[in-house]
Amino acid sequence: MTYHFTGMDEVLTEAFGLLADRVATRFTERLAAAANPDEACEAVVDLIVDESWATPRNMLLSYELYAFAVRNPPLRRVMQDWMEKSRAALRQHFAPDTAKVLDAMIEGLSIHRSVDVEPMSRAEVRSVVERLVH
Repeated sequence: MTYHFTGMDEVLTEAFGLLADRVATRFTERLAAAANPDEACEAVVDLIVDESWATPRNMLLSYELYAFAVRNPPLRRVMQDWMEKSRAALRQHFAPDTAKVLDAMIEGLSIHRSVDVEPMSRAEVRSVVERLVH
């Protein structure tokens, strides 16, 4: 560790940064594939319902990042950069204020789906996305 990093905080910041970059890349690629507003809405639904980013491993690491970032300012920057990348991908298809709300909704519903005994169905998620977008 001392060879490449000055301490554990630097190791964790680097590791969580890699996680955020990997997830943001998948997120961006999925939204970039949308050719029209309906496909963009479907991409948002996919990001919530499919395990394209919300794998059990990614969700667990995300929970760890949220908890650690509260106490560690360099990790707040990792989270802020991740949010900005997600919002930029959403802004390709949605107004900036809508992109911000969709980003929070994607994250929140993904968290709920990872622990809910009866998570929202794809149709229910699609309905929520449509209400936010229209």
